[in-house]
Amino acid sequence: MNKIFKLFSVLTVLLLVMGLSSCVFIDAGSEQDWNNIRTEAQLNSFMNASATELSGALADNITLTDSVTAPSGKTRTLNLKGKNITINGTNTAIKAQGTLTIKDDSNTVPFTTTESEREIKHGIVKNSGQGFAVSALSGGTLIITGGVFQSNSTAVDIEGTASISNCLIQGDVDQNNDGDGLWVYGGTVANLSCTIEAAVNAIMNTGTITKIDGGTYKAEGSTDTAEEAICAIWNHGGTISEIANGTFTAINYSSAQTAVAWGLYNDSNGTVSNNHGDFSCLDENSHNNNGDGAEGNSAMHGLN
Repeated sequence: MNKIFKLFSVLTVLLLVMGLSSCVFIDAGSEQDWNNIRTEAQLNSFMNASATELSGALADNITLTDSVTAPSGKTRTLNLKGKNITINGTNTAIKAQGTLTIKDDSNTVPFTTTESEREIKHGIVKNSGQGFAVSALSGGTLIITGGVFQSNSTAVDIEGTASISNCLIQGDVDQNNDGDGLWVYGGTVANLSCTIEAAVNAIMNTGTITKIDGGTYKAEGSTDTAEEAICAIWNHGGTISEIANGTFTAINYSSAQTAVAWGLYNDSNGTVSNNHGDFSCLDENSHNNNGDGAEGNSAMHGLN
């Protein structure tokens, strides 16, 4: 009887161990679960799971209480699926410390539609405060192939490396003239082709942009001084290796005599090469030195 009991006990332990092992194997890190991300906790778990590479998708709108980060050494692909991620404050909504791809395959509606249609038909990463919507940290890689990225300040910050296409970036959404659309802050954007809208600078570059390969970039706001010029691109000591094509527009609605708008403003020894973009600027009251409705070279400053 004792032998039978011992054998039964051993079998019970083995079955228990196998059951626990199975539970570990099919925990929340399984791919099926990651295609149904509904909460901040699940999004954090997805980013921090032990697997080196994972793909996941939102199944509901998520409001964050703190930043969510794709860690160093991890590769993550997040599909917005038409859902929104929102944060309110100075913290960045989503950070790429490792490699992060953000896409949105919920629809193919162009970004030239009205804002209300965008909000209904495209997934959004939004900072309702003064922080970034998304950031590539130093050493991190951010790849954006879809979605809308908004902030009341600067929307997208690149301190690492990035490739950005087929998306809408909106900076300074509340029109307080305190943010850009895209800030390349010492980092590198290998390829840029999207729609960017902002109230001050559509693109602020202090790093490197290897190629702008199409897209629409518009800065439209009201500032009173040349030091606060409205610029489609402000290349502030940065490097832009090629502008293959794209439309770049700056409009300043200020009535001040010193109000300025530039399609491209280059300073602090910045370099712009192979420029084939379509540039224009408009000072609503024709006060600035590049006139009313300047185009081409007249819309650009500081180029050799």
